[in-house]
Amino acid sequence: METADSNLVIAGYDAAPEAADGLALAQLLAQLTDRDLLVARVIPDVPEHPGATRAEQLHVREIVQATHTAMLAIVPDGDIELMPVLDPRVASGLHDLARRQDASLLVLGSSHHSGLGRVLLGGTAEQVVNGAPCPVAVAPPRFHEDVAIAPPTVGVAWDGTPAARAALTWAVDLAGAAGFGLLVIHVHPTLAHRPLGRVHGDLEEGVALARELAADDVAVEGAQRSGDPAGELIAATESEVGMLVVGSRAHGALARVLLGSVSGHVTRNAHAPVLVVPAPS
Repeated sequence: METADSNLVIAGYDAAPEAADGLALAQLLAQLTDRDLLVARVIPDVPEHPGATRAEQLHVREIVQATHTAMLAIVPDGDIELMPVLDPRVASGLHDLARRQDASLLVLGSSHHSGLGRVLLGGTAEQVVNGAPCPVAVAPPRFHEDVAIAPPTVGVAWDGTPAARAALTWAVDLAGAAGFGLLVIHVHPTLAHRPLGRVHGDLEEGVALARELAADDVAVEGAQRSGDPAGELIAATESEVGMLVVGSRAHGALARVLLGSVSGHVTRNAHAPVLVVPAPS
């Protein structure tokens, strides 16, 4: 999957507190990668049909106005387009919009550092990640209070799979656009955490590929870890990397299993923004 298919970042926003984190991350990523930003408000309780009643039209306008007001409180100087999306499900609404607009990124916020947050993420953000037509970035809680990729290093999970290669391509391009360093992280699972399949690639392979893709534009380093892959990647977001890029190996029901095993745990519990990149189809 190429990272330059589109010049558009879409932020899913609904004026909830955690949505402010996603909007702040979306604006930052749009600036760092020189892309346009579109904010989408999915409105699930109004059917999309040509004969909408005046009451339904008024309801949509009121929601859009309230969303716009809340959005300006977060990015008062931003000239950002807000688009209402009428769909009974947030995930399908954002997926359809991303396809129509040929978006390069979807961005969300999540209050996932609590039991309730995990339920909310499972009901919204993971559904958006699962089957998304483009990579999905998820901001950690309170990101809008200190909007920065700190430290200025992009981390990428590497295991040699096609999903990891797609993630590596994105990580290299993001680090290059932002002027950040890149840390390739390879976790060798211990016996207790060994995956169903074998580990396909080693650290040296990932670092070599990253340096080949980056040429001289990005300083690439490698980090070898051992243990629980999700736990080690989450730990890296505490102080080593300011953003983590991971691959998602499949769509549909299988993707839900994989998200639950590694990518989902990382996305729910990381201390830094996480970008989930789908494997090439």
